[in-house]
Parts: sequence; C-alpha cells; structure tokens
Amino acid sequence: MELEKKLSASEVEVQLIRESLKVALQKHSEEGKKQEERVKGRDKHINNLKKKCQKESEQNREKQQRIETLERYLADLPTLEDHQKQSQQLKDSELKSTELQERVTALESLLEETQAACREKEVQLESLRQREAEFSSTRHSLQDKQCVEAASGEDTARRGEGPQVDVESWQKECDSLRKIVEKQQQKIDQLRSQVQSLEHEVAQEEGTSQALKEEAQRRETALQQLRTAVKELSVQNQDLIEKNLTLQEHLRQAQSGSPSSSDTAQLAFELHQELASCLQDLQAVCSIVTQRAQGHDPNLSLLLGIHSTQHAGTQLDFQKPDVIRRKLEEVQQLRRDIEDLRTTMSDRYAQDMGENCVTQ
Repeated sequence: MELEKKLSASEVEVQLIRESLKVALQKHSEEGKKQEERVKGRDKHINNLKKKCQKESEQNREKQQRIETLERYLADLPTLEDHQKQSQQLKDSELKSTELQERVTALESLLEETQAACREKEVQLESLRQREAEFSSTRHSLQDKQCVEAASGEDTARRGEGPQVDVESWQKECDSLRKIVEKQQQKIDQLRSQVQSLEHEVAQEEGTSQALKEEAQRRETALQQLRTAVKELSVQNQDLIEKNLTLQEHLRQAQSGSPSSSDTAQLAFELHQELASCLQDLQAVCSIVTQRAQGHDPNLSLLLGIHSTQHAGTQLDFQKPDVIRRKLEEVQQLRRDIEDLRTTMSDRYAQDMGENCVTQ
C-alpha cells in the first residue's frame, strides 16, 4: 500500500511535471523564437543604422570639405574694412573724375577762345603784311622816282623835297608796322604754344579721366560680383549648416539607439541562458523520475543539482546557428525522454493495477 501511495504520488508528480514541462517548453520555445526574431530584426536594424551612419558620415565629411573650401574662398575675399576702403576709393575716384571732367570742359572752352583769338590775330597779321607790302612797294616807287628826278634843277630839287618828306614818313610808318607785325607774330607764337600746351593737357586730362572711369567701372563690377558671391555663399553656408545639424541629429539618434539595441541583445542573451538552465533542470528531473520509476536509485548529482550548477557559469553565443541547433536538438531529446517517461509510468501503473486486482 505504501508503494501504491508512493507510485500514485509519483504519477501525480510526473503528470504535473509533464504538464508544467510541456507548458514551459512550449512557452520557452515560443519565447525563444520571438527573441530570435527580435534579435534578428534588431541586428538587421543595427546593420541598417550602421550603414546609414556610415553613409551620413561620408556625406558629412564631404559637406565638411566643401565648407572648408568655401571658408578658404571666403578668406580670400575682401573683408568689410577692405570693402569700405575700396568704396571710399571709388567715391574719391568718381569725385576726382568729375573734377577732371569739369576742368577738361573749362580747358576746352579756353582752347576754343584761344583758337578764336589766334585766328583773329592771324587775320590782323595778314592785313598788316599786306599793308607792309603796299608801303614797301610805294617806297620803292618813290625812291625810283626820286632817283629819276635827281638830275633836274634846283627847282626840281625843291619840288622833290615834298616827296622826300613823304618817303621818310612812309618809311617810319613802315618800320612801325614792321615792329607791330613782329610783336603780333610773337604773340601768335605764344598763343600757338599755349594752344599746344592746352591741347596736350586736355589730352592728358581726358586720358586720366577715361582711366578713372574705367577703374571706377571695374571696381563697381567687382563690387557687384562680390556682393552676389557673398549672398550665394551665405545661402550655401546656411544650407550646409542646416544639413550638418540634421546629420548630427541623425547620428545622435543612431548612437542613442545603439545602447538600447545592446541592452535588448543583452536581455535576450540572459533569457536564453535562463532557458538553457531550465532545460538542463528539466532534463535532470526527467532522468530522476525515470530512474525512480524503473526502481533504480536516483543520480545524486542530478538530484542535488550539481550538474545544473556546473553548467550555470557557461556562456554560449546564442546568435550562432550551431548553438541554437544544438539547443533545439536537446529540447527535442527532452521531449522524447518525457514520452518515454510517460510510457514507463503508464506501464508501471497498468502493472500495479493488475497486481492490485489479483490481490483483491
């Protein structure tokens, strides 16, 4: 009777163990599959994040190189002080050009007046030359006439005193006109020299004015190009700064997401460790119950859990297919052991029931 009670208690215990083992195995199997899928998904997500981070790092490096290139280009551009200095020089050049233009206009007016006076003096000089020629011709005719009449008598000489006086007066007037002509010629030469000097000065002023205009135009064009380039660089720099901030934010998110992935992987690893430990314990329990059902003494190491304790410190890489395959084979073997235990317990129960019936 005591053996029957023990057998009944063992059967109940085996049934409970069987059910709990079945539930635990099913639960652990499902949980293991879920964890495997999660780990695979997490690994895939981590790999995608790594690729994305690598790609964004390369893009960020390219953007940084472009920023450095633009910074070097900006460093070569004139500063605000240089720009203000060039603007002031441009204003001074424009003012000087205006003054030179006014001076050129005044010199051109003076040149026209001088040329008009010169033409007037030339007309006067031509008139004086004609008068001088007339006086010279008259003088020569009078001298000839005086020589012809020199042979005449005293009366004729007296009559010739009047023409002689006329010749002398004409001679004086002719000398006076010659002096006037010489003075006018000197004035004309001076005016011509002044005209040439003014023309040369006007040409120089016009050349200087044209050069200043071209310089002012060139600086204005360069200034406009500089303003356009500064605007474009400002826009590009702002875009690059925004893209850089976006990339940095993505990198921070990816880096902040990595620890959580690592924590999840660590938890999954610990769960697999616990499942492996439970599997070993269930194997030990099945072995003990089988030994007791067969009438053998239980293994003390398994009974005391020494074997389970020895394997508790071992760490396996559950991400490797070989380890997972080996654990799956152990679970399948455990299921076969449970079926064998169930068969043994059923046979023992049927034998005991037969013996009880015979005894009764």
